[in-house]
Amino acid sequence: MRVVKPLVQSLLHRKFDHDKKSFLSIVSIVFFDFKSQKLCSEQDLYKFYGETCIPVFNAEVIDLCGRKKQPELVVNGYAYGRYAQNGRTAVQVRLNNVNKTLSVWGDRYWNNGKPSKPQDFEEIAISWKNAYGGEGFAQNPHGKGRNYVQLENGSSIKFLPNIEDPKKPIQHENEEYSAAGFGSLAIDYPERNLLMGTYDERWREEEFPSLAKDFDWAYFNQAPQDQRLSHLSPGDVAVFTGMHPELAECRMVIPELKAKAFLQLAKDQELNDGFLQEVELNLSTLWAFPHLEKGFLISEGVVEVERWFFVDDIVTTLMGALEHTERPRAISYYEEVFRLRTNPQLGAHYADVDRQLVDEEFLGAKDRAVVGPALKNKLNKLLKDLKELEQKQIEHKAQYAHVSLNDLPSESIEIMQTDIADVLSKQFGEQIRSLEDLERLIDEGFDLEQQSMRLLEQEQQEKSFLQRAREHKQEMQQAKQSQSHLSKKEVKQAKRDIKNLAARYAIEESDVLTQELKFKGLDGQLMSDKQSPHYQHYHQMQQAKEEFLRNEQENSEKRLLLLLSKNKESSKGLMEIDSLSFYQQEIDDVEDIEFFLLRNKQINQQSYQEHFIYDACISHCHFIQCDFSKAELSSIEFVNCTFESCRFVSTNITKSVFDSCTFEDCHLIGLELEKSTLVDNYFKKCRFNLSNIMLSSLYRQRFSACSLEQVTFMRNRLIDLFFDSCEMKQLSFTRGKLKGLSFEKCTIESAAFVIEALIEQMRFNHCQLSKMFFKTHSRFQDLEINDTSDRESSWRELNINNILIKNSFIENCDFSKTHLLEGEIKESSFRESLWMASILERITLHKISFAEAILMGLISKDSYFKKVNFFSAELSYIDIDSATVFDVCSMERANTVPSLRSI
Repeated sequence: MRVVKPLVQSLLHRKFDHDKKSFLSIVSIVFFDFKSQKLCSEQDLYKFYGETCIPVFNAEVIDLCGRKKQPELVVNGYAYGRYAQNGRTAVQVRLNNVNKTLSVWGDRYWNNGKPSKPQDFEEIAISWKNAYGGEGFAQNPHGKGRNYVQLENGSSIKFLPNIEDPKKPIQHENEEYSAAGFGSLAIDYPERNLLMGTYDERWREEEFPSLAKDFDWAYFNQAPQDQRLSHLSPGDVAVFTGMHPELAECRMVIPELKAKAFLQLAKDQELNDGFLQEVELNLSTLWAFPHLEKGFLISEGVVEVERWFFVDDIVTTLMGALEHTERPRAISYYEEVFRLRTNPQLGAHYADVDRQLVDEEFLGAKDRAVVGPALKNKLNKLLKDLKELEQKQIEHKAQYAHVSLNDLPSESIEIMQTDIADVLSKQFGEQIRSLEDLERLIDEGFDLEQQSMRLLEQEQQEKSFLQRAREHKQEMQQAKQSQSHLSKKEVKQAKRDIKNLAARYAIEESDVLTQELKFKGLDGQLMSDKQSPHYQHYHQMQQAKEEFLRNEQENSEKRLLLLLSKNKESSKGLMEIDSLSFYQQEIDDVEDIEFFLLRNKQINQQSYQEHFIYDACISHCHFIQCDFSKAELSSIEFVNCTFESCRFVSTNITKSVFDSCTFEDCHLIGLELEKSTLVDNYFKKCRFNLSNIMLSSLYRQRFSACSLEQVTFMRNRLIDLFFDSCEMKQLSFTRGKLKGLSFEKCTIESAAFVIEALIEQMRFNHCQLSKMFFKTHSRFQDLEINDTSDRESSWRELNINNILIKNSFIENCDFSKTHLLEGEIKESSFRESLWMASILERITLHKISFAEAILMGLISKDSYFKKVNFFSAELSYIDIDSATVFDVCSMERANTVPSLRSI
């Protein structure tokens, strides 16, 4: 279920069954500052709960997400010694019908059967640790006063509890007393367990897995019985005495805050209007922290839903909001906010815009992102430069007050015409238009909401990169079409002229070419016939291509410096050109003039950092310890090349081919490989990290003893890839085609497969897998898992045709709603795995362990279970057809009721 909510609200949900009906409980929790009347963030809520409520006040769960019988008051606070009389502070809570007082003493111990004099104290937590109890006392095993404590000097002492009920004071050492406190009760508190109802054989046969028919809803209340409220509404006043470090009496007024919740049901997803269903939430709990003048406001609502195992099939989205009771909003408003926040392209920008879903009266200072040290230094330098510029403007205005702008020196004109406000607003947005605004930005950080809105505005106004690329492509096509006015004879003559120019250049340069040329080009003196229409047309096409490539690489650190150099001195080495091969190369298109050839070379320790290379054919070359970092490689064909100990750090490779190449001990970090083809390559002991492989085709690749971490494969054709003894972590395969992926002796930790097309012939052999994820509704043909372990992976809602699993430990994984059609599973363990509502069709299972697995709602069709262990498995509601056979299976401690057919 997707949850849409503001950052200041926590939304919990839980499905439960009762009396043969299903219900969804929704709980809203906010952390409210009664002093400022503002909401704190959800992060602050759970941070405080984890750091204070659990360790100090013995809280176990913030809410059980059920249906409370009545509202309640829970208090986590301290008694302060400044209000003590004779070592005792009387603390009191009052709210509506609740009026409760406790006595809190300084530390005391039993001395000859009498309490010692209490010690002075500053504060004592009103927690169950300081109430009566101790080991062996079921009501409060955390407490004190029941057992002796061993001191460091070896003596034993029995402390009295610090907290007691003044109506039943602790007077005798050997008597037992009830624990007194304001905090939440433990889940296993004896009196609470009695409320759960009767779970007998009748319940197993008729009501399982529902709550018992005689279940008492007071079970979901956490406060002690004398802290249950008759009602709880905005405007109610809670008063706390002796529990604030400065105020003898602390008052908290319940704010005019209304929590809201909306559901989008699966059946309403296609509706344009009226697709949200509101669930009425009522304030059910005040969890107060009087020493901070803060508290949790917990609201709850329950709605009946269709009875089914998976609530996500019924409810697709839960949305929360927080209104002022006097300023309600129409449901149509929330439907519009829902559309914005669930928009696949733009929804993320609204995630931190709380004012959409929260009344602004309750919102505090906007969240800000702290400026890091590096950025702060740059901003301080900018601030210094702009202050100097502002001072110069003041001085120039005074100096040239009576001089016309046109008569000023050029430097002064530039200074006078610079608008500082315009400079800042273009860089940081309209909210930053002065130096004071910039200083505040440096000190306080970025406004996250403003940044999100600014990015949203930019994203809506700017064209996408793909759209710009299409426009460039159209321009190139128009440039090529401009040759249509030339006759075929003229076009042929133009190509011949270009070929002759290339040949002359290659011959003249063959004896003076440096060891390695950085950029290739034609000497300007050779282009003597620049006035010919053929050359002009060729030059026009080259300019169009140059412009396209320059825009395509606009995000690269290294810009395209020159495509066709006309200056011989600027042509420095990238690689040696075989001039004879260049001369003999067939030129069938005018663009092939940029094509050059390198073969049978060994190149050692050469740096190609930040070079731009394109349209090259490189074959049978051996690169040793070469550095291609931040290089741009485009339209290059590598054939039978070897790369040994080379670096490809932040390298961009586009529209290139690697055929029968070997990469050994190479570092491919931050690699961007796009629109390329890889065939029959071998990667050995290579390290891939933070790399993206997109829109490419990979055929028959072998990866041996490689490390792949945070590598993304997006929209690729991946055919026959073999990974052997590889360490793989945080991989993602998104869209594209997958066929013949084999993993042998690999360790894979966290991999996501989001593939729309059929996944064919995937194999895992002797692998260690964990946290594998496959997109729901993915389709498999021929999946094989042998001698492999897998934990905490999601194989949920898949369609797998022809499966073989053998000698594997696939435990604590989720196979719910997955359809297995034909195959064999043998000698494997699926301990503690989920198989809820899964379908096994024509599957043979032999020597399988489903110990402690949940197979609720499993459907079996024409399958054969032989020597299958269902120890402590959940088998209720399973649906087995008459063709399914169970042969010598163990059902010890398995639950099979209610069932659609007996096993």
